[in-house]
Order: sequence, then structure tokens, then C-alpha cells
Amino acid sequence: MIPELRPRSVGEVLDAAVRLYRARFRSLLTVSAVVLVPVSLLTMLVLLSAQPDQSAVAVNASNSPVFDAGDTSAQLGALIVTLLLSALATTFVTAATTRIVADAYVGQSTETRDAARDTVRRAWPLIGLTIVVTAGTFAGYMFCFIPGVWLHVAWAVAIPVLLLEGVGVFKSLGRSFALTKAKFWVAFGVVWMAQFLVLALSFGLSALFVWVTRTNDNASADVITQSVANAISSIFTVPFAATAIVALYFDLRIRAEGFDIQMMLRDLDHTPAEPVAVGPAGSSTGHEPGFAPR
Repeated sequence: MIPELRPRSVGEVLDAAVRLYRARFRSLLTVSAVVLVPVSLLTMLVLLSAQPDQSAVAVNASNSPVFDAGDTSAQLGALIVTLLLSALATTFVTAATTRIVADAYVGQSTETRDAARDTVRRAWPLIGLTIVVTAGTFAGYMFCFIPGVWLHVAWAVAIPVLLLEGVGVFKSLGRSFALTKAKFWVAFGVVWMAQFLVLALSFGLSALFVWVTRTNDNASADVITQSVANAISSIFTVPFAATAIVALYFDLRIRAEGFDIQMMLRDLDHTPAEPVAVGPAGSSTGHEPGFAPR
């Protein structure tokens, strides 16, 4: 659990995310690997089916190929399928991470299996949210770029809202907008600094793996190398990005709603009172009922 619930700066939110990530490292990597490894194998088969003559190896956090030659329609179809599968896999890993990390943030423990079960239970709303957010931010980026950046931040905590508050797709988007609006620049800093860290780590891991294993004369081998490199980097980076968003979600709630005070009151409500020793004729020999001694 984060030792103290209070408003934090951008750096402090990211520091809290790192601590949460380390505290639940094994559970997060288990969830991430279970989801991303099969999806990476599937996307690799899709890419191999397109089989371009040459393929440039992409070193990024997604499984998206960059083709130089080949059948254009097959390449485009493979790209679309790959992006769709990657987006859905990322969403499910993010959702499971959200449940695990959120419980850790408030001092509770969640089994990996329970987090996965909760994610599956909310699968359709998560898919709907992914479609809306992806379409909205893509349109925003295509329209002068700035609207896409704004929507990326405004909808950043939509998945934590959907899972932790039990609301629907559009209510979670509205709630995310309301939470980030009050402290937009804090949210902006956390979202994009986390993205920068994720991209740096992804690039480093993927570039190292590609450099060690790349073959220049075999397009199929390059596709396999690309898929494996992206899978390895994503297993580590997707949970961290989700952890940063959860830390941001709680920080925004602390700033806007006094969530830290709510948690302290909850803890007080669950503090057992000291038993009252009752003397003769009902006279009390201890403390007043219902209050724990200081």
C-alpha cells in the first residue's frame, strides 16, 4: 500500500506507480504474459500470412509491422487485424492490472485469478470503451493533432472508473473527463511521462533483442523476431503504464473528492472499540461505548 494518501506532484505519482509495480510485480507479469503471449503468437501468424518480400523491424511497444514491399491489400489487412488484437489485449491486461494495483493502493490483496475473473465479467463494456476511445482519439489526432492529445488525457482514467466504480462506457468517459478537467496539467504530465518511460523501455528491450537475433536475408525470420521482441517488451511495459494510470486516478480523486479523508473515515469505522467493563448496577468502569481508546 502507498504509505500516505495525499495529493502528489507528477514525479510523486510516477514514483508511487513504480512502487506499486514492484510490489505486485509477479502478479502483473503473470496476467500480462497469459494474455499477451498467445496474442503475440496469433499476430505473428497473421503477419507471416501476409508474407511481404521485405519487412522493416519495428521496435516499439505494439505488434504493428512496417512493410517495405509486397501485396498491399494483404499488408493492410494484416496491419488492421494486428492493431485490433493488440488493442484488445492491451485493454484486458490494463483492466486486470487496474484491479490488482487498486487493491494494493488501499491496502487490500487481490488474487490474480480474481482480477482476471472481474475483467472477464466486464469484457463487453471494456471492448466498447476500447472502441470508443480508440476511434475518438484517432479522429482527434487526425484533426490537427491537438484534439487527440487532449482526448488522450481527458479519457486517461476511463478504465479505472469503469472497473472500480461499476459504471457504463459513456459514464466512465464523462467521469474521467470530470476528474482530469480539474487538474489537467497534472494528468497530462503523468500520462505523457509514463508513455515516454514505456516507449524508452520498449525501444531498449526490442532493439536489444532485434540486434541479437535479426537476420537480413529472411523476411519470415524478421517477422518472428519482431513479434517476439514486441511481446517481451509489452509484457513488462503494459502493466506499468496501467499502474501509472491507477496512481493518477487515485490522485485525482484525492484532489477532487477528498478520497484520502474517505479512506481514513472508513478505517475508523472498522476499528474495533475496546470492550466496556460493566460494574455493579450497570455502572461503567471503562470507556464510553462505541469509541476506541486513544
